Amino acid sequence: MGEDQLGGRYRLGDLLGAGGTGSVREAHDTVLGRAVAVKRLRPGQDEQVRARLRSEARLAGALHHPGIAEVYDYGEEPDGEGGVRPYMVMQHVEGASLRQLLRERRTLRPGEVIRLVGQIAAALEVAHRAGIVHRDLKPGNVLITPDGRAVLVDFGIARTLDAEPLTSTGTIVGTADYISPEQSAGESATPRSDLYALGMVAYECLTGHKPFRRESAVATALAHLRDEAPPLGAEVPGGLRALVVSLTAKRPEDRPRDAGTVARMAAELDADPWTPPPGAGAGDSRLRRLGRALAWAVPRRSRLSGLTAAAALVLLVATVAMVLRPEVVNTPEAVAENTDARTRPAAPSAVVPVDDLLGASYARAARRLRGLDLVPVRDRVVAQGRPGSVVGVDGPRRRAEGSVVRLLVASAAP
Repeated sequence: MGEDQLGGRYRLGDLLGAGGTGSVREAHDTVLGRAVAVKRLRPGQDEQVRARLRSEARLAGALHHPGIAEVYDYGEEPDGEGGVRPYMVMQHVEGASLRQLLRERRTLRPGEVIRLVGQIAAALEVAHRAGIVHRDLKPGNVLITPDGRAVLVDFGIARTLDAEPLTSTGTIVGTADYISPEQSAGESATPRSDLYALGMVAYECLTGHKPFRRESAVATALAHLRDEAPPLGAEVPGGLRALVVSLTAKRPEDRPRDAGTVARMAAELDADPWTPPPGAGAGDSRLRRLGRALAWAVPRRSRLSGLTAAAALVLLVATVAMVLRPEVVNTPEAVAENTDARTRPAAPSAVVPVDDLLGASYARAARRLRGLDLVPVRDRVVAQGRPGSVVGVDGPRRRAEGSVVRLLVASAAP
């Protein structure tokens, strides 16, 4: 088959992107008469790389969601060296990657980040329910369509939760700037590892920089284990700051329960109109246009249990081989802040006024909690009481400021 046509039906067009092992080209499906994208490996790749593309086609091909690029076909052609050269045919998504968008704009508005997080989380929910962990969520793997919709691509190193990995034991797979602490420590990735990467993406969108970028990939992975990210500034709404903190918690159990939870909170929870405090971004008209912010978080800042920075350093340098994507290996950037861990004082506490909240409307109760620097979360339950009124308050009365308070709100019986 000619160089410009694959499988007797895909006529190749312009180059869309390229990496260390392959490229993606625009193509035309001559049978169905539609535009597609073809991901094809370079000749001479080893069996492990070819197996990853087959795995990507199989895993992504089983997922159907507007936020995940569809996989249409998979095939192989002779590579001219006695082997085969696999290719995968995908949905052609109009738009640019989030990485390209950040290069042009550097940062996104808080409202845009909230929508982006919600869209990506909704796509991850579908993958996670199918037992698939992406393991390499980063701006380069998120496409943004002209109408602002996020589409997740590149499941090249994804795996099912019950499958054997396509890498050697003790190997870290992913991109160092977005990899979770547990992956940095040599543990297996879980759905909550993807949520950590989502938090890293959100942080970069808000600040324009990667919080744990260091002088090497290993140092960057170690920073995920032992350092805290510099806090987001007052120009970011408190609810959104709290969301990013919860997504990037060091321990997986301190992150949101699942991607569906993140997606629902991003879609359903509205905060009161937010105004930047005096002196915080006063000259930024983009902030003045911000209407609403997400109000939800898990505020704990905790570290991996039982793993000291020294032990992590020995683990990473002595026993863990980094398998990193070209974005990290081939793109040198300025070294980020120094790696000294910073100790922060305990957060002030507040008392939840349970008696005043019971029987009140959710809107009134939520305003009361926000006035105490607490973050309300609504759980609808079928219970006696006026629909929309608070019938229960979950958790202890004394909470750290910024903590979630879960309000049980009566809804009409189904």
